[in-house]
Amino acid sequence: MARPTSPDKLNAPLTDDDTTAFAALLEDVSERTEQGLSLEHVDGFITALICGPRQILPSEYFPVLLG
Repeated sequence: MARPTSPDKLNAPLTDDDTTAFAALLEDVSERTEQGLSLEHVDGFITALICGPRQILPSEYFPVLLG
């Protein structure tokens, strides 16, 4: 179960523990599906979303990211 996150923490950089946990989650997803997701892949994907000319909603990018 996910722990609640305070509004101040939402904009804070990920800690080393957060990054390790996220990488483990991506590895787990990769093992359970045909999608090969790595931390570097998701980092590049999110960077492209941020640099784009318009805001892209999660409902648009989750299907692309997760197949």
